[in-house]
Amino acid sequence: MDTINLYVGDSSSGERVFEQLPVHQLGKNEYQLLASPGLVLGLAKDDKIKYLPDSCEFQIIERGRNLCIQLYFPPKSEEYIDSLIQRVRNELNGTIDGMTKKQAVFSIPVEAGFGAVEAMMDEFISKSPDSEWYYGNVYDAEDGETPLGWWDA
Repeated sequence: MDTINLYVGDSSSGERVFEQLPVHQLGKNEYQLLASPGLVLGLAKDDKIKYLPDSCEFQIIERGRNLCIQLYFPPKSEEYIDSLIQRVRNELNGTIDGMTKKQAVFSIPVEAGFGAVEAMMDEFISKSPDSEWYYGNVYDAEDGETPLGWWDA
């Protein structure tokens, strides 16, 4: 399996931070993501990108029609995670693309609907109030508020 390192941002100490993602190479510096990222914003599983190796940044070639959900939770929430993973798989036809003791990353087809995704994530938050979730590829990374609108294309 091939991987690429994508630039996330700078740490508080000023060091550059990267996330390694699994990919399928399509052509010279062109890749399809095999998983949604846990830190990089603007991408999801199945997106096709042009990788800019000098800067470790990317340009979107084609969206893969998946939502990237980044969920952060305290360790005490582990009992609810297994149930959430099963529900994402069974009810939303999604996948779990990464997991640590404090984070889970999901890819969910946009056709599942924003309302269904939000209801499921909000239900999880009601059981684990110290948790937070974000769409990783729905809003502009610069302001975090402007919808990208790729799902309407």
